Amino acid sequence: MDVIEHLFFKGMWQNTKDTMFLIEVDGDDFLIHSINPVLEKAVGVPSEDLQGKKLTDLLPDPTEQLGHYRECLSEDRPIYYEEAGTVPDGTTHYFHTMLVPIQHEGKRYILGSSRNIDDLKEAEAVLAHAKEEAESANRAKNLFLANMSHELRTPLNGIVGTISLLRARHREAELLEHLDLIERSAAAMERLTADILDLSKIENNRLDIDLAPCDPREPVRDSFILLQPQAEEKGLDYVCDVDDTLPGQVIADAARIRQILSNLLANAIKFTDQGQVKLQVTFEPRTAGSGILAFTVSDEGIGIPADKLGNIGVPFYQISPERNRGHEGSGIGLSVCKSLAELMDGRFHIDSQQGEGTRVSVHVPVRTVSSVSDSGEAPAPDLPTGLRILVAEDNPANQIIIRRMVQFLEAEVEMVKTGLEAIERLHARPFDLVLMDINMPEMDGITATRQLRDEGNRVPIIALTAAVIEEERKECLQAGMDGFIAKPVRVETLKASIRSVLDHRTT
Repeated sequence: MDVIEHLFFKGMWQNTKDTMFLIEVDGDDFLIHSINPVLEKAVGVPSEDLQGKKLTDLLPDPTEQLGHYRECLSEDRPIYYEEAGTVPDGTTHYFHTMLVPIQHEGKRYILGSSRNIDDLKEAEAVLAHAKEEAESANRAKNLFLANMSHELRTPLNGIVGTISLLRARHREAELLEHLDLIERSAAAMERLTADILDLSKIENNRLDIDLAPCDPREPVRDSFILLQPQAEEKGLDYVCDVDDTLPGQVIADAARIRQILSNLLANAIKFTDQGQVKLQVTFEPRTAGSGILAFTVSDEGIGIPADKLGNIGVPFYQISPERNRGHEGSGIGLSVCKSLAELMDGRFHIDSQQGEGTRVSVHVPVRTVSSVSDSGEAPAPDLPTGLRILVAEDNPANQIIIRRMVQFLEAEVEMVKTGLEAIERLHARPFDLVLMDINMPEMDGITATRQLRDEGNRVPIIALTAAVIEEERKECLQAGMDGFIAKPVRVETLKASIRSVLDHRTT
């Protein structure tokens, strides 16, 4: 070591804020050669008093540290690691340690340096705590959204079920007009409820895309017709332009496409007081058997300021109270549309000019189906006569609605309020089918179903639930249920589900 190197090393040894130490290797032993002033102060012992002592005699648990020393020698390279050490006053400190192998005059040494990282560890702990708090808050928010969606569906079931019954029983023009008004309001609430739940699922990566053969015109037609009364009420030029080149059948999630289009059309109508709202659908072939479904909703409404466009798609974002005055909204519709498009490997794009209108495009990749079949759904056939149906439902409004629906389907109905009462009633007499609510006092529907199956009772059971998450659907089926109806329930849906379950049992 020349003079400059010696002076440099001495300066570092004497003045660094890090602890430094030199270890001499003696066979399998590691002996202390010297320690620098910082380490002397930390351990409270001068360097000369430690010289020649074995590390194994000084360290309380030397196994891990000696492993690092042996690794440094065997691999003949610097080793870096973190460790905790307790000083004489009993406090524990954290260090980042470096070991460097050295050869000098035929002897082997290890030069070590440890830097105190207590501040870094404290900062890491603060960040970890903040991260846990943020994740906890996010979990609480998502739980709230899921619960809110569940709670909204219960009163919705009463509204939608009543409308469904009145439509089935009455045909007076004035009554039907009033029902249209109620139904549009209920449909808007139903869309909002679905969006809230989907937003919760999206943020938890739990939303599934259900790809199946479908006619792409069906979700387009359904969405357009659903919003047509609102457009006509405002006197808008409401236009739907579907390209003749659209395939007859594609592999896609029709329900999610319907949800996207309903949200986009509702938004366009809401923010357009006069002029045109147009839905345009085209198909762009890419390869044999695949292509892009392009949906574009354009309006001549109030538009969006250029400096606000970047925030469109952020959950609950609303441009300004002034802009939304008279145009109420939750701020989640476009966020859900954007997320759904991306989940389907598609693209969401929005252009707008304030005062001139907005144009939203959603491109969804699909596979085409060569064999085109009639995908129109025929009304479910009538149910067998004389059916005895047991309904387990604790909500008074839902009890009335479900009872009247079952009676409308010309079946005998009995009502109970808990899963336990359902089991007792099934012990007393046979039924052809059970409609079982999931959330009930005393005993829930899933527990009741498991107990019935354990007893060997094979009566067909259909779940009625305001929760529509996939996990609950799977839990119902695993418990032994035969079907699943998400609230709000409509007469035709109930009829089709009962028919499907009974047909499956007889095949």
